[in-house]
Amino acid sequence: MRANPNHQRLGFTLIELLVVISIIAILIGILLPALSSARKTARLSQCSSNLKQIATALNTYATDSKGLLPACRKDVTAGVQQAIPQTTSGIISDPFGPSAPANDVAGALFLLIRQDYVTSSVFICPSTIDEADNFEGNSPSQRINFTVVGSNLNVTDASNLSYGYTSPYAWEFADPDYVLDVDLLQSQFAVAADAGPPCCGTTDSSGNTGRPGNSNIHEEVGQNVAYGDGHVSFEKTSFVGVPQPAFGGGTRGDLIYAFDPTSFATRDTDSVIFPSRREGPPFFGNGP
Repeated sequence: MRANPNHQRLGFTLIELLVVISIIAILIGILLPALSSARKTARLSQCSSNLKQIATALNTYATDSKGLLPACRKDVTAGVQQAIPQTTSGIISDPFGPSAPANDVAGALFLLIRQDYVTSSVFICPSTIDEADNFEGNSPSQRINFTVVGSNLNVTDASNLSYGYTSPYAWEFADPDYVLDVDLLQSQFAVAADAGPPCCGTTDSSGNTGRPGNSNIHEEVGQNVAYGDGHVSFEKTSFVGVPQPAFGGGTRGDLIYAFDPTSFATRDTDSVIFPSRREGPPFFGNGP
């Protein structure tokens, strides 16, 4: 029996269908890494943009405060505080009062929110799992710090602060007259940056020295840094502050992160950025 010459074949053969599926799979394999890379680049760009806004707010605050950058209650006899969460401080609402924690670095950044220079969302890098502070439904003017902040959180906990700020506090055994005056800062002085490595800026969280002290927000590849002249740059090492004498002679960039949890600045060329990120795996959240 002959086939009808006018009969038209409908649909695909199995082989044709498999070819189409294979082509689609190849295209997906090509496009997905590109899309993932684009998302990482976008998050990194937004993280940098937020830090730029923080740097601008810090300089505006200083302009309104006779050149002095934000600082809460100071006590040269007390140790520096990386961060005292609002939940720990209770109902204290005056960051300069005698009951407020002394030398609180994160609390100094919170002054930018209290005084309406920026909103809480600016302090969140989208490369993290962190969340903007809602102040537990209260007014920022009734608080002295972020709700969730600190270096002792679990790695899976969301903080309300993704960035660090160089300590504006003096210490009696370092330089009791130290102040963070914007007019004295050099262009290479690191004022703020992505929050530092778990502790303490000398090696990465795996003990490797290849990426010394990089923030773990961006998979320890580097960090966004805001400088004294207002510009922000992504740096692949944390030794990018004002050049200092190096061991063995010569000079190198200053380590911008705290060398240990009790670090104090000893001069206006010495960046000591707090708080650090919490302990845990270096890679978390959304990646770079």
